[in-house]
Amino acid sequence: MVGEIKIGGDLMRLQKLSRVSMSMTLSLSFLCSFSGYTKDFYKYQDENGQWVFSDTPPLSESIDPEKVETKVLEFFEPSRLIAIKNNGPSDSPRLVAINDSYAPVEVRMTFSSDTRNVLINGDARTREVTEVVPARSEKLMAKIEPYKGKSWRYRYQVEAIMGAPVKSAAGLNLGQTGYRYPFEDDKAFIISQGFNGRFSHQSPTSRHAVDISMPEGTPILAARSGTVVAREDYFFRGGIREEFYERSNFVKILHDDGSMADYVHLELDSIVVTSGQRVEEGDLLGRSGSTGYSSGPHLHFVISQNQGMKLLSIPFTFRNPATGEEIVPRQGLRLASRN
Repeated sequence: MVGEIKIGGDLMRLQKLSRVSMSMTLSLSFLCSFSGYTKDFYKYQDENGQWVFSDTPPLSESIDPEKVETKVLEFFEPSRLIAIKNNGPSDSPRLVAINDSYAPVEVRMTFSSDTRNVLINGDARTREVTEVVPARSEKLMAKIEPYKGKSWRYRYQVEAIMGAPVKSAAGLNLGQTGYRYPFEDDKAFIISQGFNGRFSHQSPTSRHAVDISMPEGTPILAARSGTVVAREDYFFRGGIREEFYERSNFVKILHDDGSMADYVHLELDSIVVTSGQRVEEGDLLGRSGSTGYSSGPHLHFVISQNQGMKLLSIPFTFRNPATGEEIVPRQGLRLASRN
């Protein structure tokens, strides 16, 4: 009686939080928590007076420990999006999905071809079960019952996607209004990469993303009201090498219409919101940076939606906060409230 848990499918650049490729073997009593994971971060000056930022403490004995600044920073662990536990006896398992996140999660449990002599939810033919597990809750996925008095076994794989499924994106903007610019009204910035951008916007999770060039430290504001469902504020480096694919600081917000916004490449230790927090349009989230897979300081902004076990980026428009005009984002466009 062995299960495999797979969180998502394709690992996409800059979208570690969207759909993660991972598999692991677990016992039927496996439990874990999604809420905040933390690591220590160290800031100090070396023997030459240069500032050092590191996730390991200084090794040199010449560094005065009292002059080392230590902070506890939050990181996101996508492999723990859901957990499976058995709430029944060993001869009649009750497999329950546990969602400790602040967003609903769609969970699909697929039983392998070598599963035999069992009823799954009362049916000998069932080999797949899909359920939406609400935020911060658990839900029964499968009742396993041996039958025919013979030896029995089952194996399964679990996939999980954040967000309740919506059948399709109803044109531009699910809410029928554009998203405010994710920066202060008196600022103006250029879209350096738009929809279907050749550099890094070719995957399903980023095809409708935009990159907005801006200096590091620019205040980033919520483009729409919602709930913070994930954040990472741990990384301090960036570049265009493969090692940086999963090393972006970000905030992910679930909107009331079920869509989600990602604000990516944020500056280290700049995020001011916490998981589970309700934010309103225009609230400060953090500051822009260049962490992760990034060729220079900018904000990667994308709206996504679970369209049935597929987390896809969807088209959207911005709304000029001064005029109310709907703005279709495109590369080279200057975003400004006023000319």
